[in-house]
Amino acid sequence: MAERLEIGLKTQLPDPAGRGLVSKARAYLGLTIESARVLRVLTFDTNLSQDELERVRRDIFTNPVTETSSFEPLAAQTLPEFDWVLWVGLKPGVRDNEGATALEAMADVLGRGFGPDEAVYASKLYLLKSPKLNLEAAQAVCRELLANDIIQQWKVIPRAEWDPAQGVGIVIPKVRLAHTPSVETLPIPSDLELVGLSDQRHLFLNLADVPVIRAYFNNPEVRSQRESVGLG
Repeated sequence: MAERLEIGLKTQLPDPAGRGLVSKARAYLGLTIESARVLRVLTFDTNLSQDELERVRRDIFTNPVTETSSFEPLAAQTLPEFDWVLWVGLKPGVRDNEGATALEAMADVLGRGFGPDEAVYASKLYLLKSPKLNLEAAQAVCRELLANDIIQQWKVIPRAEWDPAQGVGIVIPKVRLAHTPSVETLPIPSDLELVGLSDQRHLFLNLADVPVIRAYFNNPEVRSQRESVGLG
């Protein structure tokens, strides 16, 4: 079951990232944001138990001196008077370096591995106090200041539509392909045939490598190994 961990600076501490956003919105977009706070979000698409989740929250992802964290939404206690919530995360298929590093740290601390379908996804929540901001302006803040729309996606949620229990919800940016993998056997009886195959399939083979490739696949030992696993 997927879980979402939110992490933010303690409310009595200043938020440099939030202040930076306030300044940029004024300087670049001419928008007035009274205050802003930023939350880091880690979404765990793993088979961790509740005890394991609590352990990684406490021992890896939260600095007890400066930060607070929870598997419940933190928006209301982080900036009680917020008017907008902006969520920014990576699109499906984009490498998530922060998430991958988090998974490695979890494996080290818990002393266990993770399956190929388990992952951690990193994103951010921006809480804005700006009662005069409209939806178009909030979208502009995401598009112009917070996100690269080539690799990132975002959500804009006004206070009136915010669900304090669900928060931003669980977003799993996993690529899901609706197709059945297949294997095709392609004969290459001559170097010329392999060159033609390279052109048709856009393999961009170096001409000097063509005879080497054919020699490899015609090697009796290689053919025997391939046949043993059903490749023919």
